[in-house]
Amino acid sequence: MNLYNIQKPKALLIDMDGTLIDTLPMLYEAYMGFLKSYGVLGTPKEFQSLMGPSLSEIIDSLKHRYKLTDDRSALLETYQQGLKEAYEQKVNFFPHALEAIHYAKKQDVKLALVSASEKQFVNAFIKGAHLASLFDFIVFSQQGIRSKPYPDLYLKSLKLLQLDASDVLAIEDSVSGVQAATSAEIFTLWIKHNTFFASHSAPNPLPIPNVSKDLYHQVDDWKNILIWLKEKCDA
Repeated sequence: MNLYNIQKPKALLIDMDGTLIDTLPMLYEAYMGFLKSYGVLGTPKEFQSLMGPSLSEIIDSLKHRYKLTDDRSALLETYQQGLKEAYEQKVNFFPHALEAIHYAKKQDVKLALVSASEKQFVNAFIKGAHLASLFDFIVFSQQGIRSKPYPDLYLKSLKLLQLDASDVLAIEDSVSGVQAATSAEIFTLWIKHNTFFASHSAPNPLPIPNVSKDLYHQVDDWKNILIWLKEKCDA
């Protein structure tokens, strides 16, 4: 399906980390700060190797690698606190992202934040960015709901919005995110940001495994999404 054949969506379902906000620099700073508090100097290479594992697995890895003497729960609490502060105080939006979602809101398009992150980090971001009134629903990773690439978060979003998959559009930056949204039969914009970390990461596979090409479309940035939204809303 061609993006320009799609009509104005009734809702946008937006991923948080790496899609709406430029999370990686902030996560890197939190990682470096955590290790520095124990007298250890982190590296970009190690940080990239920790992208993917759960926070608990990251703590286990760093505790073992650097022989950190604090118990696991204390280490986890310290890292979590650093992340919460970073989400609340140090997050940057991608260019045109806020403009695009505010424009959509003014055009009566509903907004849902659909994040695989934990509730404490999503809430810290929402609080710090003062966005509580902007999103109609916020869906995050929690016990009993499988995370991406499973479709559970998106299926829950559709239920909350009381809309069909054909009525909405998802915006994601990762392969697992696109797989999650399209598994819920939602057409998805796969946004490709030109950032330092993105340019130094392994390239995403094309086409995306196990996803029909008719269910997603690649876009370069939020500016292109904003232009598309204005074309659809003004039609």
